[in-house]
Amino acid sequence: MDFRKNRFRIGAAAITILSAIVVILIINAQNIGVDKEGEPFEIYMVQENAESDLELNDLPLEDKPVIGGEQLITYYWDKHILKVKAGKYLERIAKYTPVSGRPFVLVSNGKRVYKGHFWTSLSSVSFPATPLIDVEGIPNEEELYIQRGRDEVLLQLTLSPNMKDRQELLNQAELFTVLKESGKLVESSAPPDDAEKVYNIDMSGTEKVTIEYDEKVIYTMKEPTELKNFSSYLDNMTLLPNDNKIRVNRSSIIKFRLWNKDGTTASYDTVYDSLYDSGYIDINGLKVRTGLDFFRLLESYPRYPGSSYDVPEDVRRLFKDYGWTVSFKVNEMKEKLPSDLKYQAGEFPIKIYWAYNFTLSDAIGLSDMKQYLGKTVDIEIYRLNEGLPEGFEPNIEARGIVIRSQGQIIGAYMDRGRHSSFACSLDRKTLEQITGKDWSEWLAGYIDFDNKLLKELSTMTPEEVIKTSFDALDKGDCKRYYATFTLKNLVSYLSGNMGFSDLYNKGFPTDTNINKARLIKIGNSRDENNYKVYPVKVDFDFKKMITSENGPQSRFVEVEKESENIGWRINGIGTGP
Repeated sequence: MDFRKNRFRIGAAAITILSAIVVILIINAQNIGVDKEGEPFEIYMVQENAESDLELNDLPLEDKPVIGGEQLITYYWDKHILKVKAGKYLERIAKYTPVSGRPFVLVSNGKRVYKGHFWTSLSSVSFPATPLIDVEGIPNEEELYIQRGRDEVLLQLTLSPNMKDRQELLNQAELFTVLKESGKLVESSAPPDDAEKVYNIDMSGTEKVTIEYDEKVIYTMKEPTELKNFSSYLDNMTLLPNDNKIRVNRSSIIKFRLWNKDGTTASYDTVYDSLYDSGYIDINGLKVRTGLDFFRLLESYPRYPGSSYDVPEDVRRLFKDYGWTVSFKVNEMKEKLPSDLKYQAGEFPIKIYWAYNFTLSDAIGLSDMKQYLGKTVDIEIYRLNEGLPEGFEPNIEARGIVIRSQGQIIGAYMDRGRHSSFACSLDRKTLEQITGKDWSEWLAGYIDFDNKLLKELSTMTPEEVIKTSFDALDKGDCKRYYATFTLKNLVSYLSGNMGFSDLYNKGFPTDTNINKARLIKIGNSRDENNYKVYPVKVDFDFKKMITSENGPQSRFVEVEKESENIGWRINGIGTGP
């Protein structure tokens, strides 16, 4: 017997059988929901790697629907909004939708109705010409954990921009009839998307409100005035539009709890997304919006631990006169003012801080602050409800600073706190509006031009200033190093990375993380309108390698003349031009 031929016959037969099985499996996969009775509404994902140009009935679908009859609660027909049960299945949809979209097929009573795509509105890829469900509205795993008390989610079927004239694809009469017979169809979307409906949270019987973050109480309010101020945000609220882009993560969830006189309590989760400057209150699963000042207020509580509503009446009146509302007291401290306001080259710019803010304070007619130079005063920092005026975006967080001497208010001004010291006067005027001078013109009045180091640097060329700066850094001469920078750069150290409750930092960073910084080469400059940019090569030896390796590194140094009498100074050093 020729075993090789028999083996060939057996192998060929096996291949034939396997091929038949594969064909049967493919046919079954393609016909899921076609020949069998199903639910009135089901969404099946198309199998991964399926050809995109197949006809509707030829698309290979997954074995089970990703959204089935059990998940659908209501279909609002006029805007094709789906109210579905919250659950882990939603996480799978969001997780497995690439930026190019993930195709699905809507199936009704076993019949394929149309092809669509799960899609992300953050994608830059061209829209597929099908109905879309934006996965940005689908909770991910973290959101499901956060919102575990919530049992409903709203999704919306929309048409891609390049097929707006195909509304009949969504409005198929047969689908309408099937959904209506199932009892899951509602013709009007008013319940989930009624922009006219007004929502209120009644605080008439509330005696205390607690603010909770990370499952801890971080602030308690009991004062009637504070409770009244808080409750004013909770009237005449409306639903958040379904097309909102709010991002949710655990750090963005802040809860407020109402403690009522009858012993009952009510708690509400809130979310604020500073990127989109939008927020909502979760009221029984509905996303309700109120003024953005409310969400910024809630966001401020975790920043200011130890704050209190101990606000003196004279402070409340002062800010009210200029249209500000005090949220709470952030901090109080004693501070010795500098003996003069003439800046010396290389020193920490506290004198510039006070010169700037004395100007803001004097603008509203309070005491001439210069008479208190060299004296110790009392400083009070308050957080204010309202944001700073237009022009201060994106950081519009407003702090009101009050200065007292012997119990009397002698000065007051606005600042922006951490990372951004300077703001405006209480009547919302900037330094330039008050003085009629730009930064350089105003600054000239507060510089000691007789300072020896300043005189030395003022005669240098841009290249000499750069060399002086790196030589000082290499030798650890901090005063000389900082003297080579513009004051516009140096004032950023006043509030950079300071504590949220501080008035300002007390000095330059004590650790530059640099052992050596030997300047190797200065290249030719690129000249702009008011500044020059020089490519340089520097041999660094870091105490700890964090973002750069030891050895020669390329840097780009921007220099400018902040004032003609000061000469060239470095405004910034970066890794790119």
